[in-house]
Amino acid sequence: MQLQVKNMLSNRSRIYVLCELVFLAGIFVFCAYWAHLLPLDAGPDEKMRYDIPMYIYEHGRLPHGGDPSIRNPIWGTSYAFLPILSYIISALFMKIMSIFSTDPQHLLWAARLVSACFTTGAVFFVFRAGKKLFDGYSKWFFVCLVAVLPEALFMGVYVNNDAMAICCGAAIIYYWIIGMERNWDIPSCVLLGLWLGLCAMSYLNAYGFLLCSIFVFTLSCLTDSKKQIDWKYWLKRGLVVAAFGLLICGWWFVRNYMIYDGDWLGLATSNDFADRYAQEQFRPSTALSSGRAQGYTILSMLTGHWMFDVLRSFVGVFGQFQYWVDSWIIVLYYILFTAGLIGCLMQAGKMFRIRKDGEIQKKAVFNWGMLIAALTPVILNFYHSYWVDYQPQGRYMLPGLVPMMYFTVCGITYLAERFIPKMKYRNILSAILCSALVLITIKEFFRIY
Repeated sequence: MQLQVKNMLSNRSRIYVLCELVFLAGIFVFCAYWAHLLPLDAGPDEKMRYDIPMYIYEHGRLPHGGDPSIRNPIWGTSYAFLPILSYIISALFMKIMSIFSTDPQHLLWAARLVSACFTTGAVFFVFRAGKKLFDGYSKWFFVCLVAVLPEALFMGVYVNNDAMAICCGAAIIYYWIIGMERNWDIPSCVLLGLWLGLCAMSYLNAYGFLLCSIFVFTLSCLTDSKKQIDWKYWLKRGLVVAAFGLLICGWWFVRNYMIYDGDWLGLATSNDFADRYAQEQFRPSTALSSGRAQGYTILSMLTGHWMFDVLRSFVGVFGQFQYWVDSWIIVLYYILFTAGLIGCLMQAGKMFRIRKDGEIQKKAVFNWGMLIAALTPVILNFYHSYWVDYQPQGRYMLPGLVPMMYFTVCGITYLAERFIPKMKYRNILSAILCSALVLITIKEFFRIY
């Protein structure tokens, strides 16, 4: 009898792994095929971004951000001032493609495949994390919310840094879970450090994960089962995380320091070039393109068109902000998000109570980390539109995608358990939602493209 039960569990496990592999392969093939269809500049600023891997491909070296050959005539600067690891990998893919073909469209497709790989990688880590965070079909619901959100999937089809940022966020969250499970053993510290380094090389809007990781690591590491603070253990493990993170990203900031006269991030130098070469209305010193300069107040942005466009485009807008998913799809997603928010608020005390009986609750520490990681890109997006450049785009919030969907699933699962007593019916509901989300995205792809 016990042998039969073990065999059944083993078979279910194999079926789950097979379904997971098929799903991952489907995501990659879908993104790769979509990327193959599109002409250059089919995504926001893609031509300006593609200049960087093309430069590396042609010259075999990294460009100075102010190089005239890649400096944009409108903005007066280039994306080479920002972290470019994703573009470096794109250039490598282009070199490999050039062995078989140097057709411009084939080289562009090779560069775009990096985004497809990172999008697939993000789904892979969401699968891993979902198994540990949710039971039943809720883990599939979690995966589908992340994987087939139209805007997130669109990040996997053109040259950008967003796909890498989403993948890094998903991996960091997974290694938070592993680290807390293993009481931060050396392998978990090494892997967290490596992914933090990659995150630092992805996208500035994803830097919230660096701060959140300090918070999660510190609170979950300082207190052991005896409720005693072990500062020595925390310091040793923290140095391992920091060392491997710097191993990945340290060279980039040292390079910036050396070629941009002490500017570690490259942002000040980028602004200087923009002031010198950008069109008048886009120069940082005049700030004519900011929401504040255009007469918007904080309240008017939060209650007006800026917020409306950000919320809509977070669900899905393709091309150069011109091809929108159907309105009913946006409404459907926000019904799910609202239900998730309500469910989380109903259990907020339990989810976010750090201490219980004098002991730190690691799940609450994790939830606080996820909350900060979800809110940070939202705040940065608003700050940039209000003070720097008015751009009501939801894609700037995508680094917080995985935490946002985590809370959505937590809230909906809570409501489902409260109002649908039988697990069987909850699983059916989850299966229906997953199927609907997948079919919606496929339907929108064929409708638009």
